[in-house]
Amino acid sequence: MAGTSSDVTHEEIPQTKKDRKGREPLRDVLAAAIARVEKLELAMAETHDSVEDAVVRIDGVESRDKDLRGEMQGALNAAVDGLAQRSESLEAELVSIKDEIAAIRTERDQVATMQEEFEALKAELIALRGAVAGGTVMLQPTPRSDAPKPKEFSGHREAKVVDNFLWSMEQYF
Repeated sequence: MAGTSSDVTHEEIPQTKKDRKGREPLRDVLAAAIARVEKLELAMAETHDSVEDAVVRIDGVESRDKDLRGEMQGALNAAVDGLAQRSESLEAELVSIKDEIAAIRTERDQVATMQEEFEALKAELIALRGAVAGGTVMLQPTPRSDAPKPKEFSGHREAKVVDNFLWSMEQYF
């Protein structure tokens, strides 16, 4: 293509006889012009073919671009869906782990309470063994509740109230 356009611009015109005024005959000039136009038409046809080839290639590239964009969008959507599912499963796993940790903490607190009770029972057992071996029992006094007190005397009392008071005194002792 480049060779043809340079041929057109650098074409050698054959030397012809010139007329009296130094001009070339019109027939020769016309023949040379027609030859140049034919070469130019040939070059234009080649250029037109090249342009058509380029347009076809560009259309192919645009089509492939659309296909690739569609494929990439599909792959991206699949990756996003996969990540969303993975995220949901990890969140569910995290919730179950938190529940397990809470259960373990509750059990740990129960074990600590049992251990304190065990230590208290152990100390009580040691004290009882010592009391049995020594023959004396050292019991701590149990706190007593307050003794029932009668209501103030207002001049007369019912027998039932007096009986209830006496019964509660018997229970106290």
